[in-house]
Amino acid sequence: MRILPFRLPGVLFVLLSTSGALAQPFIPPKSIVNAASYMPPGIPGGALARGSMFSIFGRNLGPAAPAQVSAFPLGASFQGVSIRVTQGARSVDVLPVYVSATQINAILPSNAPVGLASLQVTYNGARSNQAPLRIATNSPGLFTATGYGAGPGIFQNYVSATEQPINSALDSVKPGQLVTLWGTGLGPIAAADNIAPPVGNVPVDVAIWVGNKAVSRILYSGRAPCCSAVDQIVFEVPADAPEGCFVPVQLKAGDAVSNTVTMAIRKEGGACVDSSNPLSTALAAGKKTGLGLVTRVQMRADTSVATNRDFTGDFASLFLNQAAGMPFAYDPILSLPPEGACSTYTANGDLMGGGGLLRVTGAALNAGALTVTGSRGPLPVTGTTLVGLSGELPGTADLPLFLDSGNVTLRGAGGADVAAFSVSLAPAAALTWSNRDSFNLVDRNTPLTLRFTGAGSRSVLVGGIGVDLPTNASAMFLCSVPAGAESFTVPAIFTANFPAARTRILSSPGVLFVGVMSERRSLEAAGLDAAAAQSMHIQSKTVIYR
Repeated sequence: MRILPFRLPGVLFVLLSTSGALAQPFIPPKSIVNAASYMPPGIPGGALARGSMFSIFGRNLGPAAPAQVSAFPLGASFQGVSIRVTQGARSVDVLPVYVSATQINAILPSNAPVGLASLQVTYNGARSNQAPLRIATNSPGLFTATGYGAGPGIFQNYVSATEQPINSALDSVKPGQLVTLWGTGLGPIAAADNIAPPVGNVPVDVAIWVGNKAVSRILYSGRAPCCSAVDQIVFEVPADAPEGCFVPVQLKAGDAVSNTVTMAIRKEGGACVDSSNPLSTALAAGKKTGLGLVTRVQMRADTSVATNRDFTGDFASLFLNQAAGMPFAYDPILSLPPEGACSTYTANGDLMGGGGLLRVTGAALNAGALTVTGSRGPLPVTGTTLVGLSGELPGTADLPLFLDSGNVTLRGAGGADVAAFSVSLAPAAALTWSNRDSFNLVDRNTPLTLRFTGAGSRSVLVGGIGVDLPTNASAMFLCSVPAGAESFTVPAIFTANFPAARTRILSSPGVLFVGVMSERRSLEAAGLDAAAAQSMHIQSKTVIYR
């Protein structure tokens, strides 16, 4: 039985081959990233592994017409583009494999120096600025069909040597079935990087988790013989892996943890079924979807402050979209992990200060004026809108709290795409987070247990966010708690890529949170194929991630 699919999947070939007047080449800050994960350089997973594929973004980096290498051996120059990495007196030539004016994909040699270094691109004799990068022995990244390092990973379901379809919402894998995962950054190899790599495991310990379940059988973890710097990992999906359309998968090589990707799992195979995400089927089918939320967020600030302070914010949200429609459709808000599983997200930006998760939501739908109505009358809603605030948050003025006086109503007046609608929601009652005040310093390498009561049959989410303000990089984990549970332990792998707190703690804000959701209500309107509304109550606390 041949279990190594040596042919490069078409969707992966596109990702490696595309993206994107003679002038000085320029590389902006934080524009050198793993070609699969796109992790921000400011977090642990943002280092580049020796022998890995990486991407450089900028301007005037290469020819206006993109070009892709087509044969071995690879050279140190391609279409007038050459790249050099320097650390002190030592320099190595990088191998460009795709070049364009705005993006280069290249291979970092297996003999590149470990540690901080600088990179310079030369195009037709013109040299770029020296851009910093961090080189590690291992730093895995997993390719995704979305092309930005989150969402459905590029897996092949093993059926036979000649039938290995791409895993998608339309073609799930079964528990116990073999799959091949595509990535880069497992680590260096002894062979030359400019020729077709040999078959063989990269000499590093590899571990994989599928829906928080450890993989016990890994058959191969090495280079894909077709492609320098591209890794294949062949493993058996755990028999007890949860089912769903967005089951999270993470890989660890040595001490380095990859980005989180998702796979579709179903015992019967075929199209996935996802009770946790009622809009996921509509998302994949390209239908018109709607999501309404009313949320209360309570924050306890008790780290790096002279006096503990509490804040409360009320929010209303309405998202109405025509999904792009594809078997790899993904949206972090509509694609939550199944019960008992966790996912992670990273971002260039401040996830606590307004920088949002990258969402793929298609085209916005016009439903006329959108409002939320409560005891204070109607207020306009645009995306997510703050409608109430209490607690003297610096730089803001208090607003009367909106969710203290019973039900609120989300309305659309009716527009070109969606007819008028109205849905009434009762604010979600808070649960009791019993060990909230025991958290101050959070060890990123130790499992984290949160305890709570009062959820009843309602859905509970636990999560955390860590930010590094000097590099404007963030990481977040989010876990779906099994129904009826009163505690949840977050494995350390989900905080491994959080930025460590700096000496100046205010440069590294962090929070933990526990949220409870009301029963989902249908949101019905002509022009919408699938829509729902819910209320949420979130309790959060400032922490320091070490």
